[in-house]
Amino acid sequence: MTSSGPKRRRPQTDRPPEFPPDNELPAPLDVGPFTWRSADVGITATGFLAYSTGVTFRLVALSKGVSLQDEDPVADDSLKPFPHPRPAGSLRLGAQGVPVTVHSGGARKNRLEIDSWTPFPPDGDLVFYLEWPAEGIEYSEFRVPRSAATKAVALWPPEPLR
Repeated sequence: MTSSGPKRRRPQTDRPPEFPPDNELPAPLDVGPFTWRSADVGITATGFLAYSTGVTFRLVALSKGVSLQDEDPVADDSLKPFPHPRPAGSLRLGAQGVPVTVHSGGARKNRLEIDSWTPFPPDGDLVFYLEWPAEGIEYSEFRVPRSAATKAVALWPPEPLR
């Protein structure tokens, strides 16, 4: 059997997108500030950019004493290639019903920065949660309205899947 052209992959409609669309300019969102602090640490989620399918953002954590080099805040270990147990009370960040995908980041002793992508859920707003019990930051939620998706600018039709 011979092929008459490039093969196309079937769209995987059951999986949320792992990256922002390549054909859109994002819209900056004013959804914050989302800031948490205790006596020794401070955290902010900032730089939210909305696409039609989700948002990118940066998480920044600072510490005056607690080492941040071993913190791994993305809450869903099942999505990681090598999941590991998280110590009780660790910094946790997640989103209800959808994954938070880390695209880049870095950690030093007193600073942690993570650039992430999170798709919108099939229905409703995007609801994030954050907690760091060991540092006195209790569970809290913050949301990005689904309507933010309408502010992205599509430049051209998306490329067909191959």
